[in-house]
Amino acid sequence: MLLVRGARPLAGAATRLVSRSFSTAANNKFVLTLNAGSSSIKFGVFDVAGGTPVERCSGIVEEVGSDHSRLKLVVDGEVKRDVADLHIKGHGEALASIRDALAPQLPGAIAAVGHRVVHGGAAILGPALVDDAIVDEVDACAALAPLHNPANALGIRFARDTWGDVPHVVVPDTAFHTSSMQPESYRYALPKSLYDDHGIRRYGFHGTSYAYVTKQLAAALGKPVSAVNAIVCHLGSGASMCAVEHGRSIDTTMGLTPLEGLVMGTRCGDVDAGVLSYLSERGYSTSDLDALLNKESGLKGLSGGLASDMRAITKLAEQGDSDAALARSVFVERCRKYIGAYAVKLKGRVDAIVFCGGIGEGDADARRRICADLEGLLGCEIDDTKNQFAVDGESVVDVSTQFASTKVYVVPTDEELEIASQTASVADLIQVEKPRVVEEPIVEPSKDAAPPIGSVLFVDGGGATAPAELGLMFAAMTAHEKVGFFRPVHHGFVDRKLALFREVFDLDDVPVEAMYGVTEAEANKLLAANDEETLIEKILTKYLAYRESRDFVLVSRPAIGGSAGRLQLSSGIAAAMQAPVCWVHGLYADGTGEFLPEHLNDELGDNELAELAQVASDLREHAVRLAGVVVANLPPDQTHEKVRDQLKGLGIETAALLPHDDSFEKVTVAEIADTVGADLIYGCESVFKNQRVDSMTIATLDVANLLTHLDNADSNHQLVVVDARRADVILAVALAARLKTIAGLLLTGPAVGEETHAVLADLDARKQLPLPPILKARAGSTYQIAHAVSTTTPRMLPTSHSKLDAARTLFDRYLEPRFRNALGAPPDQYEVITPKLFQHHLFTKARRDPKRIVLPEGNDRRVVVAAGELLERNLVELIILGNRDEILAVADEAGVVISEEAKTHVKIIDPEACDAELFDQLAEGFYELRKHKGVDLEKSKELVRDDPNTFGAMMMKLGLADGMVSGACHSTAATMRPALQLLKTAPGFDIVSSVFFMLLNDGVKVFGDCAINVAPSADELAQIAVASAHTAKQFGVEPRVAMLSYASGDSNQGALIDTIREATSKAKSLCSEYPIEGPIQFDAAVDADVAAIKYKGSDSEVAGHATVCVFPDLNSGNNGYKAVQQASKTIAVGPIMQGLAKPVNDLSRGCTVEDIVNTVVITALQSQE
Repeated sequence: MLLVRGARPLAGAATRLVSRSFSTAANNKFVLTLNAGSSSIKFGVFDVAGGTPVERCSGIVEEVGSDHSRLKLVVDGEVKRDVADLHIKGHGEALASIRDALAPQLPGAIAAVGHRVVHGGAAILGPALVDDAIVDEVDACAALAPLHNPANALGIRFARDTWGDVPHVVVPDTAFHTSSMQPESYRYALPKSLYDDHGIRRYGFHGTSYAYVTKQLAAALGKPVSAVNAIVCHLGSGASMCAVEHGRSIDTTMGLTPLEGLVMGTRCGDVDAGVLSYLSERGYSTSDLDALLNKESGLKGLSGGLASDMRAITKLAEQGDSDAALARSVFVERCRKYIGAYAVKLKGRVDAIVFCGGIGEGDADARRRICADLEGLLGCEIDDTKNQFAVDGESVVDVSTQFASTKVYVVPTDEELEIASQTASVADLIQVEKPRVVEEPIVEPSKDAAPPIGSVLFVDGGGATAPAELGLMFAAMTAHEKVGFFRPVHHGFVDRKLALFREVFDLDDVPVEAMYGVTEAEANKLLAANDEETLIEKILTKYLAYRESRDFVLVSRPAIGGSAGRLQLSSGIAAAMQAPVCWVHGLYADGTGEFLPEHLNDELGDNELAELAQVASDLREHAVRLAGVVVANLPPDQTHEKVRDQLKGLGIETAALLPHDDSFEKVTVAEIADTVGADLIYGCESVFKNQRVDSMTIATLDVANLLTHLDNADSNHQLVVVDARRADVILAVALAARLKTIAGLLLTGPAVGEETHAVLADLDARKQLPLPPILKARAGSTYQIAHAVSTTTPRMLPTSHSKLDAARTLFDRYLEPRFRNALGAPPDQYEVITPKLFQHHLFTKARRDPKRIVLPEGNDRRVVVAAGELLERNLVELIILGNRDEILAVADEAGVVISEEAKTHVKIIDPEACDAELFDQLAEGFYELRKHKGVDLEKSKELVRDDPNTFGAMMMKLGLADGMVSGACHSTAATMRPALQLLKTAPGFDIVSSVFFMLLNDGVKVFGDCAINVAPSADELAQIAVASAHTAKQFGVEPRVAMLSYASGDSNQGALIDTIREATSKAKSLCSEYPIEGPIQFDAAVDADVAAIKYKGSDSEVAGHATVCVFPDLNSGNNGYKAVQQASKTIAVGPIMQGLAKPVNDLSRGCTVEDIVNTVVITALQSQE
């Protein structure tokens, strides 16, 4: 019944169009847009010759059908015609008058006509070429938009007669929504027959506006449209909102008609449908109700009929009218309600909240009130000054604060421009440039490599496979720029493994549905029908679509109940995908969970070998290659050579031989919360995520007996489950948090009492003692919750940092080199390095050779928390300066828990009370270095004792430390002065400079110097360039150095350009191993398309592909890195100092824990060289 129409010519339409003799000569580049109403026609003419529509003319014919018709025409901003009292009988004459008025104004003919259509129904899902069937569809939707669609259809018919020799295109307001919204968003909970027979569903409106605004937002964010997630608020007399995910509508507030959703000028928005029957029983007719809801409600109704325009409502409210004030408040609160709902639909991943439309663009106070108090929910905060001035209705403006994680934009909409753009595209007047295909160099595998795995690896096994899959994925990232994860069969409602991989590896660039083949229910239904062929075909279709945008895909075994027949299904799927299989084998154990005798002898048992041989045989039968086997849970402290030989004897490649790691067997408080459905209400979040739970106590005893029981319990990490009404137990256990036996409190039943909340909140806020994680179950009795806790099995969550790190570390260490090489490029060889890979590369290298790093600011909470993370990840050895008791108190308050093993890698030294021998050694060393400056021994002792940066620098000078990181609470001068005085510059360097690592989505870039040198000379710029190139290479970024300027090549002259030219020449003479180009502008340096124009005919290795950008001075460098950081929401790691004899790095005083961790690791790697 429905004709589903898309954005290209329809089947059969070409014949009808040819029969109308369309002429689309190359010089005809004008698009006419028409918006036909019942008594008026708005029009515009756009020049599309340049590829982007530019408005040339606009106008309107009003009061069609009367003796007082009026035609107004504006050309390039100047009124050319404004005639009233015309007698235009109908739409045909109106369009003829438009044609005649335009003819003398245009140098060419109209090449295409675009028609705004309010309602496209479920049939027209995008802009479409007009034929008779399309016009009939517009007519068929008249009942859904009675004020608009009949006039739209009439206008189309007459326009086809008036401009019969050009293509006509319809652009429906509904198409932006109907083309992408899913049934759960557009179906009403009404009888199915109403949907089937009458098309009763949600359609949404303002789609043309949303399409335009989404494109503008993408440009402002520097993202492709497909990467944009936003909540767009089109606020005017007619108002709606839209949730945009990956550039497409997933929900909107308007429904079957434009009546649903927000409060509007005269429309009510959301209202209880029972109101209609209630009023109907009291004499209201259908027409009465229609008029009431559409013409007498909204702002007008709330204000008591005073006004429907928000500007008038605002004035009345300012004058003290309570009804007008209420109308404005209801309008704001309805918007806030939908922002909350859409934030949930977008899973909290919101790039921006966008305002457009008359109110959205012009009412700063409304924007402020709508976005108030959203910092905690979305990290969204408005800058009052920028917001107040963003009312010109012409510019795209970011009105959020500098560090807001969710931005707020004001984006003026232009529906006519969007109609012109879509019309030109469908009519083939604009040539859409296809993405360039870049051929990557083929990386030959190492000679000592297993057979190449290629672009996909299927993982299956006889036990838990998640740790191995994580480890393999981390390893694959070192060989492939863009990795993916695919699940052939999805668990259904929630697939925790898929959710884990999406978040850990940032794979949310596509919807979840794109990452799996079928649900478990679908798979079981097909298998029950003995239709495995259809099942595999469905899976393969989804997989091939997903694989297109990935360099490598790890495919996880199908999530389907039971193991019988699963290997056969896996083999069939792998064969269809042409995917080699990596099999994960967990060791057999006896009934007590201990190792078998064969395992203790560094061997696999006979039954295990037989199983592996059968797996290899079954895979061969399906023409699937067994790429390798991961053997997990081997006894530690063994070479495992016998196991490797056993696998070789079976003809099986060894992928990894992993020793037992009990971290995967732990159940954490966070995992229990995930299982039972509980929220953390008090306590440290990092402890909540990683705190293990060994046993559970249900608190039914009195307080004294309970505390005695907990104190005498055998296990060290107990979770106390208690009814929320037991205030005595809750407070007693919370106050006894210093007992090692308490892992956390899980509260069940009704809400926590107000008095208990008040005490806990006070303790948590004042941090007098560390509270254990306190959770509140959302539902369920104490018995139900306790049963769920007792059945919780170990799992991995995106927040399970210790388990994720364990998986990464195991595979860093134990993945066989031959198998690692088979995955792609060998370790530590990176041509293109992404932020995820960059961080993985840093941590891997740091662990291989831990260095001693001084942290002089031991009393800073952020430094202490970062120190705990660094030690637990085994990244460095630390020397923390400060009062020991104060540092430990800060750690206790912050919930920093350090294992006994990690404690062996940290020293706490108090410069004011340290070992006398060490102090004298440092003070005397300082005196010898600075006595030529008139510093005596007493002054030396004072400086070493009172300045922790001097203390740390002297430890480095004497070889007692390898690097230092400071600046969290010291200025750059205070941090760097001792380093410059005592450590001096490295050989070959006269100056110290700095770089930032910019972790951009499309790869890491190095920016220098952005923090130290104000106005470097040509010689200094050359040294900065060479130092920056060496730093980039050291951290896995292949150096291609751009010496930035305001002009490229020989295109301009000037003192600064001459300096850059000279610096480039000197840098090349200092370092010939890396390509260096300059002067060059930033866009030509990093954008291949721009470089192709500005460096046409050049064979520059740098232009368009620069990885190191050297700024000419501190002004441009500091502003440049901050502009890129804020515009792209990227992480900037630095400043990283270079040119010192030993590494000392400066933190920003606004640094985060993550900043400190990254900077310490980079300092450690600098000291490895």
